[in-house]
Amino acid sequence: MIEKVTLQSFDGSAFRPAGDIPCEDLNPKALLLYAAAKCAGLTLQHILEKQRIRPRSVEIGIAGDLTTDTVQSESMFRSFHVLYDVACGDRKEQVRIGEAIRLTHEKHCSMMQMLRRIAPVSHEIAIVVTEPAMR
Repeated sequence: MIEKVTLQSFDGSAFRPAGDIPCEDLNPKALLLYAAAKCAGLTLQHILEKQRIRPRSVEIGIAGDLTTDTVQSESMFRSFHVLYDVACGDRKEQVRIGEAIRLTHEKHCSMMQMLRRIAPVSHEIAIVVTEPAMR
């Protein structure tokens, strides 16, 4: 079974669960994913603030493959997959955001480091430029 949590932030706002699902409604496995997504989001925001970059939107989704067909107390994660989906203003920002995501995922986010101790963690990055190039 795949358990998934997605958090979103628009114009530097706080990260919120997609669909406004309250934390109280998440099972413990989803809460772990939520914590990892929140940690990655806050870490990324911190790095980007230092660079004075404010993306239009950031969405971080984390999916975990469980060992059982339904969520149970004995369910364990076999693997994780993280999707970073960002909209920014221009190509220059796109490159800098890509590097900030790499640093977040590989080095600075302690929850990503913890997940890697549980099971393999793969990731993908999608950064879209929202403003047309000037000619």
